[in-house]
Amino acid sequence: MDSQSSGTNTNTGYFSSVGPIVTVSGTRSEYDRLSFLTGGQYVEYGHQQLVRAIEDVIIQHAGDSTDIVILVDISGSMGNNIKSIYKESNEIMSAMPFGSRLGGATFKFSKTPDWFAFSDLNEDHQYAIDLITQKRKYFSSESHYDALLRAIKSNTWKNRKRMVITITDEFIESGENFNSESTVVAAAKAKDIELYTIMLKY
Repeated sequence: MDSQSSGTNTNTGYFSSVGPIVTVSGTRSEYDRLSFLTGGQYVEYGHQQLVRAIEDVIIQHAGDSTDIVILVDISGSMGNNIKSIYKESNEIMSAMPFGSRLGGATFKFSKTPDWFAFSDLNEDHQYAIDLITQKRKYFSSESHYDALLRAIKSNTWKNRKRMVITITDEFIESGENFNSESTVVAAAKAKDIELYTIMLKY
C-alpha cells in the first residue's frame, strides 16, 4: 500500500510513514476536487433515491463500451442503502450502456482486516451486484482515498471510457487514510479514469 511520509498538508491532514495519526474531518470540497480534477461529478441524493442516483449518473455520463466500477462504503449507516441495490439491481443493470463492463467494490476502514473487496470489471454485470450486496457486518469508519486507489489499481481496465462511482453517506476523513488526494488523482489521471461521488443525504 502506498503511504505518505511524515508531515502535514492543509488538504490531507496529518500522516506518518505507517499511517494516519490524526483524523481531520472533511467537507464536500474533497469530493468536488476529485471530480473536477478527473472530469467526474459530485451529486447529492436522498438515501431513498440511491438506485435512481446510480441510474442517473450512468445514463448521463457513460456511453457504449464504458468501464464502470461501483465503489460502496460499507460503514454502519449504509446497510439499508445496500439492500435497495439488491432489490432494484435489474434497474441498475438495465441502465448499463451497450458493450459496457461493470465492476463492484466495497470498503471500510483500511486499518482493519479484509477492508477492501472487489469483483473485476466484467460484461456479466451480476458479478458486481453480487459482490456489493453480499451479507456482511457493517462498520463505523471508512477510508475513501485508500479505497479509490485500490479500485483504480485492482481492476483490469480495457474500454476507453472509464468511471469509478463512489457511494457513501460520509465526507472524507483524511486521517483515516494512508493515501492522499493527490495520490488518488494522479493514479486516476494515469489511467484516464473519471471519479464520481453519490452522497446520500438523510
